[in-house]
Amino acid sequence: MATTSADLVNLSSMDQKAFTSLVSRSSKASQADIQGVWTTISTLLGRASATPVFIPISQAVVAQNSTPPPAVEASLAGLTSAAHEAATAILCGSILGGKSSESDEFGDYGIFLGELDVLDGVGSDEEKAAKFLKALGLERWLDNSE
Repeated sequence: MATTSADLVNLSSMDQKAFTSLVSRSSKASQADIQGVWTTISTLLGRASATPVFIPISQAVVAQNSTPPPAVEASLAGLTSAAHEAATAILCGSILGGKSSESDEFGDYGIFLGELDVLDGVGSDEEKAAKFLKALGLERWLDNSE
């Protein structure tokens, strides 16, 4: 079933308990994985200029209130699930964070940027990175003074 705008969750009005409850009901992720994802999202997107939006069933943050096509959402859900399983297998919280990520600290989640042409070969790496960060509301990371 395709995700609709009704399936998107505005994270700015959600606390950790509500997030954990929502994701527990709609995904197969463990409580530890859900806690890690909450910590990661809060840390990375907590001060984003755009409101972070989340799809609980696929554990993915989406940019610009877009919704991924069903095949993309299924891929995001599969990749996120595989990341959680791989992290558990090596006793860490995030497969991307590696062994330095304690099992109860951070967790991996998917990101869908919509129709953003970040990797279309046009522009410098810095310009592509700026597009990517702006799509997530993280343009403040482009400011070297922070």
